[in-house]
Amino acid sequence: MELFEAQVAQLADMVNQSLPLVRIQVREFGELEFEKYLSLSKGHSAKKTWFFRIDFRAAHKVVRYLFFFGSASPLMSKEGVDVTVLVAREEPPGSFYYERLENIDAPNVPDIVEIGYKMRDETFVARNRNGKVVAHKVERIVQTFFEQVTAKHFAS
Repeated sequence: MELFEAQVAQLADMVNQSLPLVRIQVREFGELEFEKYLSLSKGHSAKKTWFFRIDFRAAHKVVRYLFFFGSASPLMSKEGVDVTVLVAREEPPGSFYYERLENIDAPNVPDIVEIGYKMRDETFVARNRNGKVVAHKVERIVQTFFEQVTAKHFAS
């Protein structure tokens, strides 16, 4: 998952350098502790599993997305993944309260709600809001997420 986080930071830097009116800030919260990984892999809960947050800013608008570790959904478990990164958005904006994307019923929600890594196949998989799990290169997952956030929040 460090590769996933690094790809997010790299794309954020590229956007910041090429689009002066847009700022993307990535705030890292650290790695998942082994004990918490074990707990999540067994389907138990664990506290303080925030991975990183992305703040998208343009003019006076800010949209925040939080990526945190959790137990894999049943669909991701079928793919051989036991711990995943789940995606949440600050709802309502400015509240610092985060709701998982799959629980938000709005037209401006990105499709990707859960990301996992299949160690056996050395591939990343993403679960979409429609329940479909697709294997992609990590670069494609990150690019798709950024494109959807931009289109759904900042397109004129």
